[in-house]
Amino acid sequence: MKQLIDVYKESHLGRRCPAYDGRKSLYTAGPLPFESKELVIKLPEEDRSAGSSRPARKERQFKVAIKLASKPDLHYLREFLSRKHFECPQEAIQVLDVVLRAKPSQIYTEVGRSFFHTSLGPRGELGNGIEYWSGYYQSLRPTQMGLSLNIDVSARSFYEPILVSEFVVKHFRRSNLSKPLSDQDRVKVKKALKGVRVRLIYMDYAKTCKIIGVSRDPISQLTFPLDDKRTNVSVVKYFREKYNVVLKYPSLPALQSGSEARPVYLPMELYSIVEGQRYTKKTK
Repeated sequence: MKQLIDVYKESHLGRRCPAYDGRKSLYTAGPLPFESKELVIKLPEEDRSAGSSRPARKERQFKVAIKLASKPDLHYLREFLSRKHFECPQEAIQVLDVVLRAKPSQIYTEVGRSFFHTSLGPRGELGNGIEYWSGYYQSLRPTQMGLSLNIDVSARSFYEPILVSEFVVKHFRRSNLSKPLSDQDRVKVKKALKGVRVRLIYMDYAKTCKIIGVSRDPISQLTFPLDDKRTNVSVVKYFREKYNVVLKYPSLPALQSGSEARPVYLPMELYSIVEGQRYTKKTK
């Protein structure tokens, strides 16, 4: 949505700066120069990981359909605040609330009605690879004195931005990574990390992947087809010959990205957890 505004603000949006609620509503201060339009956004993406022998520049294309749904009227809000109208106009309150949340949502990590960032207050370890961030809760409310912006302090737990192998050490209190994980421990690792985004640490680009699972076998036993699909190469050999990286913990399972049908194997010791991801599970 940010790129939509950057690309089309002058040419198609009538120089308006829309406020987006993160779901299906987009608000502007005044009408757009159309009632219905479909705009195309292309976001660059680079694919480079075990399972792909060379980097490939790709673009993901998104179609954004904008259609006039309604025109919220602030007249009844003025009437309500001046006590000429006794029913609170919830739609107008909702619109203004979205507008007031638009800018913070671009700067901070948004969780529900709260915003979090390392600059908003104390940050500290909770143990097990989990940390807390400070933040604030925000909501717009009508009062007898007029509109009130309610702000309160908040705190939330997040994954520490550390190597996945280090997370395994901390979260499962496992000091020896040279031994293979038991099936029970492997399932626990999968449960703790599924859906978490990770970033490759030894290359100079910001490629991130989402973890969909953990391999059954240790990484020393994993192979994948090269681009010609006629020969298989081991993950350990691939990283050693392609990037001159010798894996320290070949007994660990690999993180899996991609899809179940075509998994991409990611060594835990080379991927770091992306900062700012909320930890929603129960802490130990």
